[in-house]
Amino acid sequence: MIERAESFSTRDGSELFVRPLTPADRAAYLRAFEHLSDETRYRRFLAPIKHLTSSEVAYFTNVDHRDHEALIALTREGEIVGVARYIRFGEGADAAEVAVTVADAWQGRGVGTALLHRLAERGRRAGVKAFRGICLTGNTDMQQLLRELGPGARASHPEPGLVEIEARLPSPGETHEPITPALRAAAHGHHHAKSTGSPASGPGP
Repeated sequence: MIERAESFSTRDGSELFVRPLTPADRAAYLRAFEHLSDETRYRRFLAPIKHLTSSEVAYFTNVDHRDHEALIALTREGEIVGVARYIRFGEGADAAEVAVTVADAWQGRGVGTALLHRLAERGRRAGVKAFRGICLTGNTDMQQLLRELGPGARASHPEPGLVEIEARLPSPGETHEPITPALRAAAHGHHHAKSTGSPASGPGP
């Protein structure tokens, strides 16, 4: 059963819906990937990937929602315009790799912000204590996001041209203030969430 979607307004007032990714989203996920620009794909995968193999699509869409979680942002018509994902470093590990991808036409409108905020909450509930992300040194927006994701963020350079940043997620009893500036920086906007029984929460695209 697909989890009920939550609606939010983007920076420019457009309405989108957020829910967990499921295997039923395979075709929509693949369409979304095919519409990404070369630059956006490179920033996400750190390689000039043109197409995903069938096994890669299966891996990205068959998630267990605990060690591997993925949230999608959808239009009312069911088009996927953003994905935020974490994958633990081993079963039950307290740290996870994180990545956020937003369709080119929706970048800078608060989509990444909304997705990552919800992903962090789910990670905390599942026992994830830290997110770790690797990005290009030129990807300053993502660097800022990761640096402010939690208190005491640490940066390293695993190889030339790359930055790896690890940040501890605030526990449920701690203030969420450290994460807020990063969430704004991710998409240069704000979001306003509300629950909904919209068509986007039904069988899914």
